[in-house]
Amino acid sequence: MTPSLILGGDIQTGCAVNNSDKAYTGAANPYQAGSFKWSIPTQYVDDTLTRHTFGDNQVHISTYNAAGTATQSKGGQSDSATLNAASSGW
Repeated sequence: MTPSLILGGDIQTGCAVNNSDKAYTGAANPYQAGSFKWSIPTQYVDDTLTRHTFGDNQVHISTYNAAGTATQSKGGQSDSATLNAASSGW
């Protein structure tokens, strides 16, 4: 994954990054309802390519139904895609 540039932020107020994390867990068939979650460290890479971790981890939750609809949520954001939808990638 290529890091995204963040301009204008600081350690006290933070900054917003409008970038998709491209989280992908792979295709599965047949589909079965279920979910799983994992904790992802909040990190950034500076201009010297040094990785820094700050704040609390984000919990990523993946939920699936038997029809192949997947919902991904993390940090208060959520999105879903149905099986064979043009934007789903699977």
